[in-house]
Amino acid sequence: MTGRRRFISDHRTLYGVQRLCRALGVSAPGFYRWIQAAPARVARRAAEGELAARIEEIRSESNGARAPPEPAHPSRQARARRRQGAESARSCSAAA
Repeated sequence: MTGRRRFISDHRTLYGVQRLCRALGVSAPGFYRWIQAAPARVARRAAEGELAARIEEIRSESNGARAPPEPAHPSRQARARRRQGAESARSCSAAA
């Protein structure tokens, strides 16, 4: 779905939002909500990057051993590790 919304955003000046939404099967209100949520997505991605850096710092200080639990939700930790390219959340939780 994000790909379609990004396409609409890129081409809306040329074709118009309503026409593109109709052609791609996206609701116009949903598209506008997606546009309004962009700053929150950017902030969340930055916070996840900081979390991933903190996890990596703790791992390097402990010679690669599993990092102690972070004060963030486990799903945020897993997402941050996946984006950084570390081992998947499944293998991390299985090792615990």
